Amino acid sequence: MGNDLLCGEVTKRLVAESRRGPSVEASVFGGWHGPPDLAARAEPPWQQVTRGIVAHVRATYDAALELAGAERPNDIACRAQGWGAVLRRGGYSVPHDHRDAHWSAVWYASVGDPSPAACPSAGCLAFVDPRGPIGPCGPADVFPRHAVLAPERGMIVVFPGWLCHFVHPYLGRRPRVSVAYNVMITARP
Repeated sequence: MGNDLLCGEVTKRLVAESRRGPSVEASVFGGWHGPPDLAARAEPPWQQVTRGIVAHVRATYDAALELAGAERPNDIACRAQGWGAVLRRGGYSVPHDHRDAHWSAVWYASVGDPSPAACPSAGCLAFVDPRGPIGPCGPADVFPRHAVLAPERGMIVVFPGWLCHFVHPYLGRRPRVSVAYNVMITARP
C-alpha cells in the first residue's frame, strides 16, 4: 500500500490527532499510540487502510495454510482492530505481543528520517525469539535470536499475534507514522 496520496493523508491525520490528545497505550514511550478504533472509522482513508491490511493478512494466512498442507475453510471472516502510532525523536516501544489476535500487522505511512549510519537499527522493528534461552541448532544458528526490519514507506509487515516485538529508539527529527492492526480469523458457518 505504497500509495503516496494515502500515505500523506494518513500521516497528516495521525500527526494532527497525536497533538490533540494523550497516548492511550503504555508500550509506546516518546511517542503517541492512538485509540484502537481505526477499523470502525467511516472516513475513506481508514476504510482503504483497513481493506489493505485485511487483504494482506488473508494472503499471509492462505500462504501459511498452504505451507502447512492444510485446507482453507470455504468462507472466513476477519475482525480487525487498528490504531495509529506516531514516534518522535527518542521514541520507542517496549517488547510486547498481541496474543489476543491471530495476526498482527503494521503499515508505515511515513518513516520520517533514515537511521544514522552509526546506529543502523534506530527506529527499526525487531522480533524476538519466543523460545527462551535455547542455544544454536547444531553448528549454525539457523534460528536467529531476533530479526530486525528497517521500515519503508508503504511497507506492510504481517506476523503472528503471539510474536514478541518492539521498536528500537527512533532518532529522526520528522515524526515516524505507522498504523497497526490485530486481526482475528474465524470460519463462517
